[in-house]
Amino acid sequence: MGTIVTYLTYLLERFVFNVDKADFVQYPFFMKPEDLDIHLDEIQQSAVTRLIQKLEDGRYKKNKNNCLCGNNDNCMDKLVSCIDMHGIPLDVLLCRKCGLLRAAEIFDVASNENYYRFEYRDIHNSGGRSASSYFNDQLERGESFLKIARENRIIDEVATVLEIGCGSGGILYPFHLAGKKVAGFDYDENYVGYGRGKGMALHCMGKDPSVKAEPYDLLILSHVMEHFLDPRSELLQLIEQVKPGKYVIIEVPGVFAEVPAKVLYGYPVRYFQVAHVVQFFYRDFLNLFYASLGLEILYGDENATFLLRKPHDWTPPAVVADYSSKLSGYRSLVDRHLRECYSDYRYRPDLYKLKNMGIRLLELIGLKRVVKGFLKKRGLL
Repeated sequence: MGTIVTYLTYLLERFVFNVDKADFVQYPFFMKPEDLDIHLDEIQQSAVTRLIQKLEDGRYKKNKNNCLCGNNDNCMDKLVSCIDMHGIPLDVLLCRKCGLLRAAEIFDVASNENYYRFEYRDIHNSGGRSASSYFNDQLERGESFLKIARENRIIDEVATVLEIGCGSGGILYPFHLAGKKVAGFDYDENYVGYGRGKGMALHCMGKDPSVKAEPYDLLILSHVMEHFLDPRSELLQLIEQVKPGKYVIIEVPGVFAEVPAKVLYGYPVRYFQVAHVVQFFYRDFLNLFYASLGLEILYGDENATFLLRKPHDWTPPAVVADYSSKLSGYRSLVDRHLRECYSDYRYRPDLYKLKNMGIRLLELIGLKRVVKGFLKKRGLL
């Protein structure tokens, strides 16, 4: 009943009294788990409870996280949320200098490693997601990366491919089928073992001392950089593993991204994560960030997918660039976008759930095939 009243109030404010939906909401969006529509299974809930307990009793420690743009002034941050998507305590900040979204505090090195070994997979994959399921989910992303490489006419220059955070190898597999020599690293032995069964050289991080670092033609980091405790220094170290004149594909969460917004209800405000050091990026920030690392940008979009080239004469930049002045207009753009997305999440009906409810209803009354056939004839499917 409360939800209906809230939604009707929104309709009155929005359409009768003409209140802009961006002005209808205030920060912080989420202060306690009850503010989110959270559905955790037993494995997820156990891992979340375990993580919160370790944070509370000091077994996991955190450090302050300054913005990647160079802002270290607390007065230039806005608190957006007090919890992450699973109800875990997390202060998410909006930088008033550049518009980047980040975690206020991040794990120290030891806590971070233990978190990924003992809680991360259970929380995000429900502890029971099969390696084959994860592999299949990643195939489409791998195909899209291969397409970018082909469209930018670099694929013939790539013989070897390395992916950090490869999971079970779904992203690498299209490159493997294209005749490339692929290698990947991840923490989960079950996942990398599945990829090995597909003929790929996948390795468990820190458990295979026989694996030697060698330069590759293409480095892939798919939704990995946002997890780096120190994105700049860690990325520079990985670029060392790319041959001079060769390539890097990086994808991170994009705050203005259209692709995930089509399938993830409430994106991006519904998807803050304790695992992410930087929660969301945008294209213009990444243009400046990658350029500051001495990389040449061949392709970039608002889904935060970039194809980069390492120049033949590349050397690690010694000076940390502060480019926040070039991005001053994005604070208001990101701020408005977040408020609009939150308003849609909080007050509009979940069309994805309504669609699934409609499908299940048609199945129950035996009309699913009839309706599906009708829609196909009309060219609507």
